[in-house]
Amino acid sequence: MKKVIHMMRWCLPFTASFIRNQIVHHQQYEPAVVYLQKSEGGFLRELSEKYPTFCPFTNGFDRLIYEKARLLSPRAKSSLARFIEDFQPGLLHLHYGVDTLVYAGILSTLDIPVCVSFYGYDCTSFPNRFYGYGRKLLKKHVFDNPGIDLYLAMTEDMKKDLIRLGCPEDKIIVHYYGTETKPFQMERSYQEGETVNLMIISSFQERKGHAFLIDAFAQLQKSTAKNVHLHIVGDGYLRRDIEQKIAATGLNNITLHGPVQYGSEEHLAYFRMADIFVHPSVTPPEDGEKEGIPGAIIEAMAAGLPVVSTYHAGIPYIIESGKTGILVREYDTDGLKGALQSLVEHSAYRETLGRAGQEYATRHLDITEKELELEHIYELMTKAPQRANTALPAGSRTSD
Repeated sequence: MKKVIHMMRWCLPFTASFIRNQIVHHQQYEPAVVYLQKSEGGFLRELSEKYPTFCPFTNGFDRLIYEKARLLSPRAKSSLARFIEDFQPGLLHLHYGVDTLVYAGILSTLDIPVCVSFYGYDCTSFPNRFYGYGRKLLKKHVFDNPGIDLYLAMTEDMKKDLIRLGCPEDKIIVHYYGTETKPFQMERSYQEGETVNLMIISSFQERKGHAFLIDAFAQLQKSTAKNVHLHIVGDGYLRRDIEQKIAATGLNNITLHGPVQYGSEEHLAYFRMADIFVHPSVTPPEDGEKEGIPGAIIEAMAAGLPVVSTYHAGIPYIIESGKTGILVREYDTDGLKGALQSLVEHSAYRETLGRAGQEYATRHLDITEKELELEHIYELMTKAPQRANTALPAGSRTSD
């Protein structure tokens, strides 16, 4: 069987299920995993039980260099090179453009095809960090790196972001990696209940739009005669801000739940409980950080939930507003309130959108089909006559 090594810095928080899914759903490739930091309670145990996993730090000094300077020591580089040589992969797949910076110096020495997947913040907010020095780092060490053959963008919107940063257009392929839909598929009753439950599952980050959602929900509470309840599931650095925002509304029908383990029975139970899924992603003006395609949206669609989201980054590529979900403008509180109210007050509309979204997600966004597309990209990379030129024409794409 052909082999691929997946490389990253963190292995692997539960918020990075999209990377885990790409690894465990390989069909024609045997994967291995290289990482530099552990994420306790994440996916590392699962991956290490199934596949070879490797961290190149052999002592505290190697780790100290990495922690202080985000560099690999000569010994760590040698250790990593030996692991790669022993595993004999056909290619390397690096995850996140920012994480690639740590590995950049070793890539051109390996003579192995390399692709890099971008996911959102690494090509939106990071380039603006350090007064624009992040952009220069990506250009010098990633986009101009002779050891990298291909860059994977999740959507056409992300491709445009990469080109603006100086990424060679002829080395970009638009590929959405897919989401596990089968575990989330469930039969759903859209009958009227005593309370209409709205839900968001996401990490507590500004681009997820929690403050925007709470404002819209407060308006909804005033304008509908229905009993409504908002469930916020997740955790993150903005937790205290969200708690204060909820307290300021004076509402007692907003529940802040804790984080949930991906794919657990608790995770599925949240989807069964909800009537409407809302994920109002925004682009914070301070740093311009954007999402790619939030996996939680597709999981909700697969579960048959009607989804309300925003015209943000890659989301319009998976939701046709009014047919497979509803999209509103970013920060449009009145628009978000109106979209939610239309679903709260009309169960038939919830069913129409929920069933259409479920069909679209399971047919077009599932990880199984997308993994075949990813492995086709691998094949084109490994069979390319010259590594400096990808075998795909400029602007190629494999996503819907």
